[in-house]
Amino acid sequence: MALRCHRDSGNIFKTFSDDKQNNDGNFRSVLRYRTQGDSDIRSYLESSGTIKYTSSTSQNEIIDSCNKVLLNKIVSRVNEAKCFSVLADETADVSDREQVSLCVRYVELNTLELHEDFFNSFLLLT
Repeated sequence: MALRCHRDSGNIFKTFSDDKQNNDGNFRSVLRYRTQGDSDIRSYLESSGTIKYTSSTSQNEIIDSCNKVLLNKIVSRVNEAKCFSVLADETADVSDREQVSLCVRYVELNTLELHEDFFNSFLLLT
């Protein structure tokens, strides 16, 4: 699910029409939704002069941080499993750019459960 869209800056409470071209993205929409039940978050986001961490740069840093945490957990589990396999699949999108997806499959030794975790998807430059 995409986080950002066409309108990704400015006042987070500014309302746009239902036109798809004015969509300000899921990240900002989720923040607005969360403020309905949390007055602290709402007052923080409405205040002036404070850093709000809602820019596209901040969103990318949050995504990268989450990726590192999840990747470290998966690698740790795979190392404990002692045995694993890597699955790779590639496909071309509409603009003929190749994308590769990687998964790892391993058995958790304590519970003997089979796990298949998605690693990443990246573009191949052709």
